[in-house]
Amino acid sequence: MSSREQQLLQLNFKKNEHQRCFHHYKYGSVWTFDFWDIEELSDAHWNIRIENYKKFLREAENELEQDELYLLGRDSAQKQIKKKLLDKLNHLRSDYQQQTQSKLD
Repeated sequence: MSSREQQLLQLNFKKNEHQRCFHHYKYGSVWTFDFWDIEELSDAHWNIRIENYKKFLREAENELEQDELYLLGRDSAQKQIKKKLLDKLNHLRSDYQQQTQSKLD
């Protein structure tokens, strides 16, 4: 096994003998390295491809974190709005109950 193959395996790529490639699916994208890439690319081109993949992973991970923070903030805001609405509804019910009771007395 070449050092390039080991490098791909360390990055969680799976070897697919039938399609003669290494592939990896993460953050909604598929990355593929053909056996030809491993055997024939110059070291400079290989390093560029690997660095592009690592850069993609960092950016996708940051984007995912931002999305999760946005969703957490939105969920929190929705809960606060629901709580305020429920408090207001309870206050109005209480006022209504007091008004109807005083008329009956």
